[in-house]
Amino acid sequence: MTKSDEELMFAYQTTGDTAAFREIFERYAPLLEHAIARRVWQTADVEDVLQQTFLRLHRAREEYEPGEPLRPWLFAIMMNLCRDHGRRRLRRPEIPMDCDRLEAAGAHAPDDDAIIARSRVAYALGWLNEVTRAAFELHFFEDVSLSEIARRNGEKPVTVRARVHRGYAKLRSVLSAN
Repeated sequence: MTKSDEELMFAYQTTGDTAAFREIFERYAPLLEHAIARRVWQTADVEDVLQQTFLRLHRAREEYEPGEPLRPWLFAIMMNLCRDHGRRRLRRPEIPMDCDRLEAAGAHAPDDDAIIARSRVAYALGWLNEVTRAAFELHFFEDVSLSEIARRNGEKPVTVRARVHRGYAKLRSVLSAN
């Protein structure tokens, strides 16, 4: 019989059962990696945030309330780390160090302004709630129509349109403040 997420977390929390932690990792790493990749744009950063998420789970295991759903708690940790990452990238954008190797291969290093712009957008997206951000990203980044988003979510198109508009307004205000 397969144990629930909550049973696994309780076993890890109370007895340090590494097999339980491994099972939690195997269940959630792909889901979290996908969610992180939608919020963090560089592959190496996605892996870093994923590792930090499970490190935080480990460090905060005593704070977990037995019986509470694990998934929202774990996703909240991930979302907070993504926001922190976006803020850090906005304050201190990284510039690639492999410029010589890229030039030798005939490639060009990304423009510093483009890196900063992407970091600012990632930071601003961190200010949107999950539902608004998902609709906004589908519409603007993946070019999904509002009616298609509404159909997927079982919502009215006017609801999705309002949500995307609020997201756009929030992004504009966050980006203009910085």
